[in-house]
Amino acid sequence: MQLCCPRCETTVKSEATVSAEAPICAHCGARLRLPISQAALDQVFSEHHHSPLLTSELFPPSPQAFASARVRENAVTHITRGTAHAAKGEFDRALVEFQAAIECDPRSALAHNNRGYLFMLRKEYDKALADFNFTIELDRHFATAFNNRGFVWIAKKDYDQAIMDCDRAIQLDPTIALAHHNRGFALAAQGHCERAISDFNAALLLDPKLPNVLQNRGAAYISIGEFDKAIADFDATLRLQPDNPFAFFNRAFVHVIKGDLALAAHDLDDAIRCRPDYANAYYLRGDLNRLQKDYDRAIEDFSAALTCNPRFALCLYRRGECHFEKGAVELAVLDFSALIDLEPNSPAAFNNRGLAYAGLNDHDRAIADYDEAIRLDPRYARAFHQRAISHTARNEFEAATVDHIEALRLGLTASEAYRDFAQLWSTSSDSRFRDGGLAIELAREACELSGWEDWSCLRTLAAACAEFGQVVEAIQWAEKAQMLASHDGRMLCANDLEHYHRQKLGITM
Repeated sequence: MQLCCPRCETTVKSEATVSAEAPICAHCGARLRLPISQAALDQVFSEHHHSPLLTSELFPPSPQAFASARVRENAVTHITRGTAHAAKGEFDRALVEFQAAIECDPRSALAHNNRGYLFMLRKEYDKALADFNFTIELDRHFATAFNNRGFVWIAKKDYDQAIMDCDRAIQLDPTIALAHHNRGFALAAQGHCERAISDFNAALLLDPKLPNVLQNRGAAYISIGEFDKAIADFDATLRLQPDNPFAFFNRAFVHVIKGDLALAAHDLDDAIRCRPDYANAYYLRGDLNRLQKDYDRAIEDFSAALTCNPRFALCLYRRGECHFEKGAVELAVLDFSALIDLEPNSPAAFNNRGLAYAGLNDHDRAIADYDEAIRLDPRYARAFHQRAISHTARNEFEAATVDHIEALRLGLTASEAYRDFAQLWSTSSDSRFRDGGLAIELAREACELSGWEDWSCLRTLAAACAEFGQVVEAIQWAEKAQMLASHDGRMLCANDLEHYHRQKLGITM
């Protein structure tokens, strides 16, 4: 490691670890300063599930920091003490010492850099930025200060500034692995994943054990579709850090993309075991359960995620969907209402709450929500479709027809859009909106879109045929629908068949 004498500024290499007693300077007899242990700091920032931010290394006092002025001996003492406290993870005590050093020597670039670094650890980014700015004013060749300021820009999501500072740090000292990593992180955040991977590669060449680089490179590989390479990086991360929840999560994410849902579920279990408050892991596991129609377990996971993060909007959305699918429509309304409180400009939230109100036969409130969804997004085809259904339920067939046509004009190609429009033309109580020929055309399109495997589309086609006088065809389609239907659906089809047979015999009820 690099050690620096606080008295004569000589820099020497030492094989000693940070926990060993500091060696004596061969030039002046003073104790050499030890750098802060990265191992003590590398888990301070572990935030986002794809690529958590890394800490920047706090270098030992730099000789260049003292080139412009003579530093008082007691300032150096405070810096040395602060560095020792930070090496033990005693950041509050370290901050006191660096503050004392600045009071002794307000123009100490090193003291400002080190205090800024501790502000950075405390996420007091504006204070950190002020210290790094002043450090760089004092010493334009302080590579570590540029890297640290670049990290602050990353935390503030100003990636252009971060890249410029990391560029300068690398120009001044190409051997700073963290500068390559931090620039790679900023590039990846901007979508420049190939360039980011090059920087992550450079960081690993300089420091093969630098925390989180493999993980972040894996995330970049995901972005460019290199899923096997991504898994290899997450595997390597877990060999180095067997309890890294982010690596488990990221690997699970790739397994989901590849369709390996059992492997994904296993990794998500491990991610939650390693970090019981990992909201994103609960969410993804819940979504896997939702996709497999295990709504009870999905709701349990979404609820756990919301306990960890009550403002997790997507969890409210998915949990509301699960409640709706289970028939707990009142609970769905509550979830979508909470979602609207969080995201009052979300057209999907209003559309789904409208759907839930419609499930309660409260079509007035449903239409009000669909109106708001369409106001927020005038091209929201599904909201037009759902509003058409509520208008039909209120026997407002003209308004329903207008909305159905608009939904199709906007490009809604879901089978249910054609099915419901066909149903209007085949079963409307208003003779002005009964047209068996048009109903058959729409119902056939619905059946085509569903691969002729959706019993509800086949049932609608049967109704359209009956309306058009094709009773034999109506019976055939109703029988096929009955074969494919659920228990409740089979009962509906049985009633339809009884009606069509009576119609065939000329019996009216």
